[in-house]
Amino acid sequence: MKKKKKKHLLPHHHYIFLLLLLLLLLLHHHLHLLCLITMAELTILGWFATPIIEAMVHKAHSYISNHLHLHPCMEDDDELRALESTLTQILSVVSVAESLPIAVNSASHHRALLRQLRDAAYEAEDLLDEFGYLLLRAKVESKIMVLLSPPLADKFRHKLKKILKKLDRVNASAERLLHVVGLENGNPSITSASAPPQQHEAVIARRATSSFLLENQVFGRDKEQDEMLKLLLERDSRTGLVISVIGDGGVGKTTLAQIVYNDRRVADRFDLRMWVCVSENFDLSRLTREILLSACDDANGCLLNLDKLQEQLKKRVASKRFLLVLDDVWNDERIEEWENKDRWRKLLAPLRFGGRGSKIIVTTRLKMVARMLDAENSIHLKGLGEDDFWLLFKKHAFGSAQHNENSELQEVGKQIVEKLQGSPLGAKVVGGILNTEMSVENWKRVLRSPTWDGIMPVLRLSYRNLPSHLQRCFAYCSIFPKDWKFEPDSLIYMWMGQGFLRPEEGSNTRMEEVGRIYFFDLLARSFFQILEHNYTTYYVMHDMIHDLAQSVSKEECFRIEGSNEQKIPSTVRHLSINTDVLTQLEKS
Repeated sequence: MKKKKKKHLLPHHHYIFLLLLLLLLLLHHHLHLLCLITMAELTILGWFATPIIEAMVHKAHSYISNHLHLHPCMEDDDELRALESTLTQILSVVSVAESLPIAVNSASHHRALLRQLRDAAYEAEDLLDEFGYLLLRAKVESKIMVLLSPPLADKFRHKLKKILKKLDRVNASAERLLHVVGLENGNPSITSASAPPQQHEAVIARRATSSFLLENQVFGRDKEQDEMLKLLLERDSRTGLVISVIGDGGVGKTTLAQIVYNDRRVADRFDLRMWVCVSENFDLSRLTREILLSACDDANGCLLNLDKLQEQLKKRVASKRFLLVLDDVWNDERIEEWENKDRWRKLLAPLRFGGRGSKIIVTTRLKMVARMLDAENSIHLKGLGEDDFWLLFKKHAFGSAQHNENSELQEVGKQIVEKLQGSPLGAKVVGGILNTEMSVENWKRVLRSPTWDGIMPVLRLSYRNLPSHLQRCFAYCSIFPKDWKFEPDSLIYMWMGQGFLRPEEGSNTRMEEVGRIYFFDLLARSFFQILEHNYTTYYVMHDMIHDLAQSVSKEECFRIEGSNEQKIPSTVRHLSINTDVLTQLEKS
């Protein structure tokens, strides 16, 4: 009887090597394509390559390191060492590639190409995740590390072939990209890459704010504060119901409203104080419900219709002198002006029954909103004055008195201050970035950046200066609503689940501690702000910081709010839903 030949499997470390080698080849095969991807195009896509590629490279490093650790006999394997070195080179090239110059107007022709590249990178990352899972499972289930059975090996080969084919299709479009960009032979100089080009994008999204003052020290608003207090405390009720605060994003409108709202004299003057963030998404029932809940914590308006909500609100404010802050009010340009005015008239109708001397403060970026709400008194906020702005900037950029005495840093700092045009938010965010590296060279590099035209490019500059591991963690926060009070531990566990946390090689630091280092690094850079409420510490994002998070993650993170029908992009990897419609569906 003929003996059946025994099928031999490769040792598991050969599969590791094969997997990583194929990933290396497909990355190297398309490296010239990556070199053409620039910040201008990626900004339009809302995706940056470096954080994704770096995460994948880190996982490859991890598998190589674990493999060498488990098999000491292979510690001198030159091929594996060369593979590790080449992966590191790929990361550095991709990082530089993002800053290569390209015409912004050509970017729209290559969105599909870039999406394919991103998807292929994600597929490679997912494959590494699955591979890591099988490594772990094999380690747990058996002392003998038999990694892959023939069916699993075939499955991996099939997936790798699919990724390679996808990147081959992307590569077929590379020549067209080369032609448009005007680069010869796909060989740009990566040693003299220019700084990221200027960007022009401001994303307006629904925000939410709170009446609690986040700043322990406010600079340069004494005049406006006195003017607001005079209007609020004046006994003459003829001064008008609505007071508007108008100014650009990040100039301090919400902060000014918080200051006067929390003033002891204001608290004594009004029987009732309410705070609601309106934002761009005007929903009559939602806003009425939020005003009611702000007026009365025990109000149960979740399932009431609009008529009942307004009836309850009317009873609540009847004959009481109230102060209502409507923060971040926008004009809906999709409808006629008379329609905008009509729905505001409906919203404010129950408030007409309030007592004499009641006031409504409206903060907005638009003068037309003040006109629409018949605001008789308006306060226009500009950037901070030179002296006050320098004090604010120094607080965030220098921190300690030791660095405050560095005359060379002060000189560069004053030049940066001129670029920020008095924007308080700009001073906090850019100051926080500068504070992480107190060197003249770093400050001059920031100064030389061309992205100074408006607050959003300045915020993008700050994002660009984040380490790639923090970029992913920050962008992920866009899935939360803007009124979200972040608790570090909960957020850190979510980052852990997504694989964003990376301890230093050889470190025994627990993942939770790595996450805390990440979180408080973002806090130090002013991407989060501290909020103390009822003896509990929370952390919040400024509305424009959240706009930034949405901007850089807009094709990967998506948030559904309210009951409006929305189309979810096919590119989304992280989805959050914030609506009470689900509760209603459960009851139906």
